[in-house]
Amino acid sequence: MSLLISDEIINLTNYTEKEFKLEIAILFYQKKRFSLGQAAKFSGIVKFQFQKELADRKIPLNYDSNELKQDIQTLKTLFAS
Repeated sequence: MSLLISDEIINLTNYTEKEFKLEIAILFYQKKRFSLGQAAKFSGIVKFQFQKELADRKIPLNYDSNELKQDIQTLKTLFAS
């Protein structure tokens, strides 16, 4: 599916097209509809820049206990060598 948003609608928000896409990406990220990578890709910026945008807005990362367990296992594997 493609969605066309007219310049008129974007102009009403006083955002550039890039800013508009970033706002949509942040909204979907907050609602847990986008992962960090998906949100960054949609907004056209790298993950680190997207994380900075979240931090600047004091929006926490979506990071749950399963992800923590996976990260701990990865670290154990890396440092076991």
